[in-house]
Amino acid sequence: MKNVRIKIPDAETALKIYLSYPAEIGNAQIRELFGNISGSYLAKIKKEVKDKMLKDGTKVWDKHNIDTKTAYEVWNLDIDDLERSYKQARRLKLVLVQE
Repeated sequence: MKNVRIKIPDAETALKIYLSYPAEIGNAQIRELFGNISGSYLAKIKKEVKDKMLKDGTKVWDKHNIDTKTAYEVWNLDIDDLERSYKQARRLKLVLVQE
């Protein structure tokens, strides 16, 4: 990303959103991912993703949403790294496991 600073989300939330919304995400999911961010900041980070989607020819069903995979790529959220982090946190009992 160009000049957009993003707080690193926790791995569990990032994985939950990625797996629950495999096609596209909207403002609610982005706010869940990054916390209570301002509307202008939300628009800024979505624009970065939309620019990449336009360049790649990626489409979404809802014009207000963005492609999940592209968003994670633009925001440098690597799913494999997130999964490793989450598994390690569970192994160290740093994450509550619901059964």
